[in-house]
Amino acid sequence: MARMRWRPFLGVVIAMCGGCAVVAGLNQDYRADGAADDASFDAAADAALDAGGGGGAPASCKDLLALDPAKAGHDGVYTIVPRNPDAGASLRVFCQMSLDDGGWTLVGRSSVSAQPFGWDAAAGSLDDIAGSYSLGVLGVGITFHEVLLADHTSSALDVATRAYKLAVPSTFFTVNGGSVSTAAITTVLGDCMPPGGPQMLRHTGVLNRADSFFFRDIDDPSQSTGLKSTGFDLTYADCPRGGMLHNTAGLIFVR
Repeated sequence: MARMRWRPFLGVVIAMCGGCAVVAGLNQDYRADGAADDASFDAAADAALDAGGGGGAPASCKDLLALDPAKAGHDGVYTIVPRNPDAGASLRVFCQMSLDDGGWTLVGRSSVSAQPFGWDAAAGSLDDIAGSYSLGVLGVGITFHEVLLADHTSSALDVATRAYKLAVPSTFFTVNGGSVSTAAITTVLGDCMPPGGPQMLRHTGVLNRADSFFFRDIDDPSQSTGLKSTGFDLTYADCPRGGMLHNTAGLIFVR
């Protein structure tokens, strides 16, 4: 049964190629993985949905990797069926399957454009590498307890030189206008390894912000710092405080 595909972007038309959208800037391996998965999984997802509200279909990149361990190391665009109120909606997402055992779902990508951006903001197009993109992960229904922040090149979704993993507490999902302390901040990629992790990554939250994914060194939700639609604004360019991410293009993933 044919289904309408929910898309997490506003006012952007995806160029179609051979019945499936292709992300500009991805290498050939990415296109092969994404195209094959998009075609084959759409049919499987529809069958699972028809059988009973999602069935065994993956609800995130983490679920996808658990169902198919062969996806490890194959970063690319895949189709998931998130547990959102629209049980009939499948969703194309970018999965980072290489770093820290993989299973990371992309929820934010900065660019030169400015538009709504943040944990609960859905804007932009996954396929438009030249524009910023925000999945609006809180409304999609993807559960997570870890966040990965990384820099990236302006023409691709590849992580460039630095990446940091941090844990978020369960209270993260209830703070709305407040912030929470992150935990277990570790360097996944790069040579910046300050004790306890970069200071500017020690608080997150402020879920109602529509201009950034909030990160800060202190519990002060009034500060506008973190990953913005135009790049990282972490105040400090050094390693101990800003993790050497300040003023770089950024990606944010969840798992």
